[in-house]
Amino acid sequence: MKHLHKLRGSKTLLNTLRKKAISTVLYDTALGLLNHLDLTGLLQKVVIEATQLIKTEHGYYNWVELDQNQMIRKVGVGVYQSDVNRMMRLDQGLIQRTIESEKISLIADYSTWKNRLNDPFFDKIHTEM
Repeated sequence: MKHLHKLRGSKTLLNTLRKKAISTVLYDTALGLLNHLDLTGLLQKVVIEATQLIKTEHGYYNWVELDQNQMIRKVGVGVYQSDVNRMMRLDQGLIQRTIESEKISLIADYSTWKNRLNDPFFDKIHTEM
């Protein structure tokens, strides 16, 4: 009976060690992938997933540089794909409204909004968040 108890304890220990080893391998693999992953590629995937979640074809990710009072469109899908690398000041347009209100802002028709950015690209943009 004494040996049976030791055997059960050994099996529990072996299972724990096996799980820890698998976790370590998975962690090391994920870390290796992240260290070699292209940030823009990762952001592109995130934007695509987000657009699918809200059932739209269009989306973007802007990189904010507070020290330079600007943001840069790093990723764009759908209509925004042609607008990648646009630099925008933080004191204009939708971002200004969002910063001032400290809330997510929604513009029903950006193309006719009086505070929109003055660029023909935005003539075709309607709902903007």
